Amino acid sequence: MSYERRYKPIGRNGDFSIGDLEDVTVTGVADGDMLIYNATSGKWENGDGTLANLGDTTITAPATGQVLYYDGAAWVNHTDFALALSSPADGDLLQYNNGSGTWVNATVASIIGTAVTDVGYPAALGHAGI
Repeated sequence: MSYERRYKPIGRNGDFSIGDLEDVTVTGVADGDMLIYNATSGKWENGDGTLANLGDTTITAPATGQVLYYDGAAWVNHTDFALALSSPADGDLLQYNNGSGTWVNATVASIIGTAVTDVGYPAALGHAGI
C-alpha cells in the first residue's frame, strides 16, 4: 500500500485532532486508550490498551502476585509458585512444603536428616572426593 502526502490546513487557532486524519477513527476517548489498527476497516481506531484486550492474551480474574504466562496457545494470568523464605543463607536449597503449598528454604542436613561434611565419589570412578 502506498501513501501519498496529504496536507490538511490547521485551523486558525492551531486546532487539529488526531481524529482529523483520514485513516484514523476516534470515538468515545477514555484515559489509557491506544490507537489500534483495524485491518477490516483499514483505519487506526482508539481502544482499551489493557492486556485483556490483546488478541493472544486471556486474562481471567487477575489477582495480586500473578504473572503473565504463555501456555502454548495464549498469554494467561497465572499464580506463580509461592515462596516462603525465612532468613535464607548460602547453601540453602528450596524444598516444597505440601501442607502450605509453598517452597521454603532448607539446609541439606534438614532434608536428608544428617549433617553433610564431605561428599565423596566412589574410588572406582577415580575421584578422591570433593
